[in-house]
Amino acid sequence: MGEEEKSRYDFETLEGRMEAYRATERFVQVFDLKGNVLADIQCPKGMLLGDVVNGNGQWVMTKDQAFFGQEQDWQTIYMLELVSK
Repeated sequence: MGEEEKSRYDFETLEGRMEAYRATERFVQVFDLKGNVLADIQCPKGMLLGDVVNGNGQWVMTKDQAFFGQEQDWQTIYMLELVSK
């Protein structure tokens, strides 16, 4: 059941997830804001769950995503989620 992989990190806490995600170049799914899966990509080491990428494919390092409601040039803003590979 894949528990041996997960057991090194506490995925129930934000700190545990951040530690695990920083430690690996992980695969993520790219979603649009309606939840449709657009792509599976490998994201750079150090990216965190909730980091986003804009419609031009540029990485936007943010934790709070507060700009979602503001006027921006992004055509699309994607949310990243962990994919178990």
